[in-house]
Amino acid sequence: MSHRMRLRPADSSPVATHVVRLKHWWVALVVAAVVLLSPMPAHASAADYGTNPYLAPNYCSQNSSWIARRSVETELGQIVAWANVYFSSRCQTNWVTVDGNPTGGDSYKVIWTDGNRSLEATDRTTLWTYTMQVYAPGSTCVNFHVRLRYPDGRHFAETYTAGANHQRVC
Repeated sequence: MSHRMRLRPADSSPVATHVVRLKHWWVALVVAAVVLLSPMPAHASAADYGTNPYLAPNYCSQNSSWIARRSVETELGQIVAWANVYFSSRCQTNWVTVDGNPTGGDSYKVIWTDGNRSLEATDRTTLWTYTMQVYAPGSTCVNFHVRLRYPDGRHFAETYTAGANHQRVC
């Protein structure tokens, strides 16, 4: 003859059951708070026009692709730096980087899309510099120009295409 014993938790009172349910409620609340307060991924927005691609809130550079490269040349055709164009598929933006000015003078950069204001940036450094980003969804063309100067302000080098006063990347 077998007897089945029904085991009962030591404390299965209505109060204990309520405490267990209350604990589950708090867990759900904490999970919801974490999800809602977590940074949301950036989305394409004209509001990104003129913002820094390397900073919050969108960090557009984190998923960027290098899409074009143009030489920065002296009047004699010597390549002294490179201008690189980047595209963020998440933010639908473009920006230009310059890998430095070997003279230590100003690195002037300008970028724009047709029908929008241009964004200019000048940095005095031998290090890497960049422009703010322009909103350029899909196959929007981006225009830019880079000019490097000696520390005393004289012209040193620039991006150059015969017959054009700027570069265009589509």
